[in-house]
Amino acid sequence: METVTKDDLARLVNASKNALIEALTSATASPTTIGIYRMKSEIMVEQWTKYPQQIMNQFGGTGPIGWKMQRLLDWDQAASDLATEIVAYEQSSTQRFSRYLDKGIKYANYVSKVASQFDDFFYAYKDVYTGITTIYEANLETPKYTKVLKDAFMEWYDQHVMNDRFLRKSAREGMVEFLRERPDMILLLNFIHALPKLKSEIQEDIARPLAVEAMELSLSLVPLLGNAIALYEIWSGRDLFGYHLSDLERGIMAASVLLPMAGRLVKGGRALYTEARLVKLYGRDAAGWNRAIRSSARAAEQRSSLRAIKSAEDSLRVSGKLEGAVAKEAAIAVPKLLHSPGNLAASVSNEVKILWEAMSKKYAALKGLDEIALRRVLEKGPNVDHLKGQLLEELAEAHVIPMLRNRQGGFALGVKVPAGKTLEYVPGHAIRTASGRAGRQVTDGMVGYWDKEVFNIVAIFEAKSGRKGARELSLKTTDIAKLGKTERDELRAFAKEVWAEEKEIAEEAGKSYTRTVEEVEKEVILDEAGGQIRRDIERLDELGDGTLAQIRIGSNVHPVKLSATKTKFFGIVPKGVRISLLEKEVRAEGFLFEAIAVPVHTKELQKIAEEMVQLAERLVQK
Repeated sequence: METVTKDDLARLVNASKNALIEALTSATASPTTIGIYRMKSEIMVEQWTKYPQQIMNQFGGTGPIGWKMQRLLDWDQAASDLATEIVAYEQSSTQRFSRYLDKGIKYANYVSKVASQFDDFFYAYKDVYTGITTIYEANLETPKYTKVLKDAFMEWYDQHVMNDRFLRKSAREGMVEFLRERPDMILLLNFIHALPKLKSEIQEDIARPLAVEAMELSLSLVPLLGNAIALYEIWSGRDLFGYHLSDLERGIMAASVLLPMAGRLVKGGRALYTEARLVKLYGRDAAGWNRAIRSSARAAEQRSSLRAIKSAEDSLRVSGKLEGAVAKEAAIAVPKLLHSPGNLAASVSNEVKILWEAMSKKYAALKGLDEIALRRVLEKGPNVDHLKGQLLEELAEAHVIPMLRNRQGGFALGVKVPAGKTLEYVPGHAIRTASGRAGRQVTDGMVGYWDKEVFNIVAIFEAKSGRKGARELSLKTTDIAKLGKTERDELRAFAKEVWAEEKEIAEEAGKSYTRTVEEVEKEVILDEAGGQIRRDIERLDELGDGTLAQIRIGSNVHPVKLSATKTKFFGIVPKGVRISLLEKEVRAEGFLFEAIAVPVHTKELQKIAEEMVQLAERLVQK
C-alpha cells in the first residue's frame, strides 16, 4: 500500500515553481508555455496555502501500488487544465479551438464589410434639366487606409486573451470594444470619410489640406500607434471625429503623433534600429518601418517645429483653443515638419560594420540584433562586464518584445494591466533620468502601460553579467588621478554616454551646451554609488511630497508610477548561470525578483564581449 503525505504534496507545489524557473531560464520556451507554467504554479500555491485539508482529502489517502504517483499526477493535471483554460482558453479543447477559428473568420468578414463601405463608395446624380450625370466614387487612396483598419482590428483580435465571454461577443460588439480601446482608429475612420471623392465629370486637382498631410504622416507610424495611445487618450474629452476643429487644429492633432515617438527611432541624426531589426521585433514590413524612421528623422531635424507643435497641442488640450502667438508658430511649424526631408547620417562607422558582418556570421545568438545594436554595445567601453551587460540588454529587447505581441505575453511575465491597456517594452537605451543629474540611464529595460501621459511600470529589467550590475562602475577609487588605464577607459566611456545625452537634451530645448566630457567625469565618479536596483527604485519612485517621478523616454519627459513591493524585477541572464545566489541577494532587499534568460550561453557571451574589447578601446579614445 502507498500513502500520499503532506510532504509529497508540498514537494509537488515546489516542483511547479521549479518548472516555471526552468521555462523562464530556458530562453526557448514559448510565452504560452511559460504562462501556463506560471498560472499552474500560482493555482497550486494558492490551493495548498488556503485549502490544505481539502487537497489532502481529494488527492491524498492510501491505496495500492501506483496510488501515490496517480494521485499526484491527478492534482498536477487538474491544475494544468485550469491554468490552460485561463491562459490559453482556445487551446484547452478541440471545441474551443474550433470556436476561436470560426470567430476569427466572422471578425475578418465583418471588418472587410466595414472597409468595403468606404472602398466601394459610389454615388450618381443626374441633373434632369441638363441631362448630365455626375458620378462620385471612392478616393483611389481609400483602400490603403482601410487596410490599416483591417490589419489593426485583426491584430487586436489575435492578441486579445480568449475566454467564453469574449467568444460569445459578436464581431460588431468586438468592433465597439476595439474602437473604445483604440481612439486612434476612430481618427482614422474620420480621415477616410473626409478623403475627397473622385468626380468623373470634372477632374480637378484638389489641394490637400494640412490635416490630410499630417494624418498621412501619422499613418506611417501605425505600427507603433498601439504604443503611443497616450497621444490619443489626451484627446478623449474632445470630438475625435474632429468636425468642430479647424484644419490647423486637426493638423496639429495628427502631427503630434511624432511627439511620443521623438527619440525612439532616431537620435542625434542617426537611426537607432535598422528596418530589418524592427521587422523582427514588431512584425510588418521593412518599407513601412523605413517610412516610420524617416518620419522620426523629420522630428529630429525640426526640433523647433516640434516644440511649437507641442506648445500648440498643450494649449488645445488645456483650453480647447488655439490663438495668438501659439497659433502663428504652429501654422509655420506643421508644414515645415511635414515637408522636412528627414535626412539621416550614417548609423555606424565602417569598422563597426566590418566587425558586425564577421560576428553576426560567427555567432547565431546575434541574429536578432543589428549593426546599430553592436555600436551601442561598443560605446560602453572596453570593460567586459559592461559589454556583456549591453549585449544582454539588446538581447532582452529582441526576446521580450515578440513575447508581448503574443496574447499570453502578460501571463508569461506574470504582470497584469487594466482592461483595454497594452503592455509596452521600453529598451534601456531609451530611458534616461529627467531631473537632478539628467541623462543617466535608469534601467536596462521596462514593461508598462500608458494611462494618458503617465507610464505605469509593471516590470523592470536589469542585466546581470556578473556579481555587480551591468551598468555599475567597477572603480575602486573616486580619485581620477589614481585610476589605472582600464578603469580610466571605463569611466571615459560612461561619461561620454552621459555627455552625449546631456548635449542632446540641451539641443532639443534650443539651448547651448558647453560642458566637457572631463567635467561630466568628475560628477559621474561620485554619483554612481549604491546597488543598481536600489538606485533604480530611488530614481523611479514618487517624491516625498507624493509627486510622481519623471523620466525621459526617447526625447520626451513623462511621469512614471511604480511600486517597490508590486513592480517586478527581472534579472536578464545568459543561459548556463546559477541564479539561486542572485535571487537570494535581491529578494533579501524585499523586491519581487525573477531571472529570465536570453538565448546566449554564458561562455559564448564572454567570448563575444572579449572579441569587442579591442575596437571598444579604440572608440572610447575618439
